[in-house]
Amino acid sequence: MIGLDAPADYKELIDTFGAGAFNNYMQILGLGERIQAFNLTENALYWDEYLKEEWEDLPESMPDQLQGRTFTVVNWATTEDGTQLFWIAESGKPSSQWRIAFYNDAGDRWEFHQQTTVEVLTALTRGELPTSLIPAFPPGEPVSYTQYR
Repeated sequence: MIGLDAPADYKELIDTFGAGAFNNYMQILGLGERIQAFNLTENALYWDEYLKEEWEDLPESMPDQLQGRTFTVVNWATTEDGTQLFWIAESGKPSSQWRIAFYNDAGDRWEFHQQTTVEVLTALTRGELPTSLIPAFPPGEPVSYTQYR
């Protein structure tokens, strides 16, 4: 994958379910997905390039949590309202230790989480992850997952 090894729990999720969407709201990109818009390999580094150019021009816009670190921003999911879900792939850290960041460029808002990919997705679908960037899934209603395969 794009010179980086995706976290094992993400690879297991994609191997089991494939790329898809939770409640037609949150799209999960897949390794080698045939639909280009959902292909992690083709889309994962767009935001890394975009944000690094922005931070070069406006260094004060880089979140404090990222300053002074060597990392790659890897986009693995997105929401219908434009929030991006990233792995912060830090040099020297195994993918199992990458932080997850949520980013919405409307207002340049960031949130960081230290859970694994599946832990974040599970907590989001249960309404147990504190976030102001992704609305809670309706409590008591089943969560659907639509595959793109």
